[in-house]
Amino acid sequence: MSSPSEQPTSGTIRFAFKAMETVEETLYVSGPVLIPEVFDGQNEIVDAPIVKKIMRKFMDAYQKGLALLADHHGVEGKAIGDPGTLDFWISESYQSKTLETRGDTEYPIGTWFMEWGIDEADSKEMVLSGERNGFSIGGVGYYEELDD
Repeated sequence: MSSPSEQPTSGTIRFAFKAMETVEETLYVSGPVLIPEVFDGQNEIVDAPIVKKIMRKFMDAYQKGLALLADHHGVEGKAIGDPGTLDFWISESYQSKTLETRGDTEYPIGTWFMEWGIDEADSKEMVLSGERNGFSIGGVGYYEELDD
C-alpha cells in the first residue's frame, strides 16, 4: 500500500481523483483535497487541525456563494472566464475521522475529502479525458517558526 507523503520538488500539488461514478447523467468525482503532514507544492506542511480550519472556512464561503474555480482561474491574474473552467457543484466534503484507503493509497486521519457532481457535457469530457484530473487548493498562508 502506498502513502501520499512523497515530497514534490516545486509547483502546486494536485491530488488525483480517486473515484468516478455516473449516476442518472451526473458524473461524480471524489478524492483528497488536503492531506495533513504531507509536503505541498511549496514544501510546506499543515497539521489536521489546520486542515479542519481551512476546510470549514472554504465550506462556509461556498455556502455563502463562493464561486468555485478550475485551475485557480480568477486567482493571480487568471480570468474566471478562461477556457477550461469546469461546471461542477460540491456534493460532499468532510475530514476523515479514521484512516481511509482509496485505491491502493492509505490516507491519514484528518484528510480533507471532497466529491463533485458534474452535469454539463463539456465539463464531464474534460474529466473523462484526463484534462482535469484532481483537486487543488490555492490560498495565502503565514509562517510561524517553532522552536524544536
